[in-house]
Amino acid sequence: MPRSNLLVHWTGKDIATDLAIGAAARSAAYVARLIDILTDGFWMTRPTEKALGGHVSTPPPASVSYELQAYMTCFTEERLSATGSHANAYGPVGVAVDRQFVLDRWGSPVHYVRNTPNEGIVRAFATLRNLLGSFKRSSLSGAVEAMAHANYLGTFIKGMSHPDTDDFSFIDENEWRIALGEGPLDRGLILRTNVSRPEYRIPLTPAEVRLLVLPDEETRHLLVRDPTVVRLFFHAGMHPPFLTLRECAQV
Repeated sequence: MPRSNLLVHWTGKDIATDLAIGAAARSAAYVARLIDILTDGFWMTRPTEKALGGHVSTPPPASVSYELQAYMTCFTEERLSATGSHANAYGPVGVAVDRQFVLDRWGSPVHYVRNTPNEGIVRAFATLRNLLGSFKRSSLSGAVEAMAHANYLGTFIKGMSHPDTDDFSFIDENEWRIALGEGPLDRGLILRTNVSRPEYRIPLTPAEVRLLVLPDEETRHLLVRDPTVVRLFFHAGMHPPFLTLRECAQV
């Protein structure tokens, strides 16, 4: 089957799971989230990534041998017709861009690893970072830069299963990431916000939006009447598809 050219960023789980928000207010909150992205760009969050592997200094069973925080924005290559579980996990609001948008910002598919103590890739990477840490402490020339590059590479490592299992819960997410890198930052493809949350954003233009996914008809009705959406898309002669989750399941 041909690969999809669409990569979708999903958001809104915090809104969907907030029991204090009523139905009408929830739709308004989804629209506000989309307007924020469309006008100011994708948020780059800073989650903690962990993966198990053969431990640096002790045999299995291993503790977490790789742990790193990095600024990133995540997308999925999963086809819209199969995104029901993905939307449940990350939020029912989707913004799709094409693959080139992500590639031009140094984005890439993640490298899935086994995530058990009996694993070699994580062990090798954790050992490398451990060695670079010792070089930094010894003030070895170039060690700080080398560690920065290693950490950047580590941003694209992800466990394919829950820790110490082989349940393969995450590999079918087909995840891509844009990580904070000097190249896109220098070229203005990633921007510092000068605020604490989010510290970085990935701007996008209306022309770069290929598709919007809404949780339901009520949210879509509210979105198409929003003055900002009218200005960004309709007045500019653009109208990417605005699909509901139910319609995506039928694609």
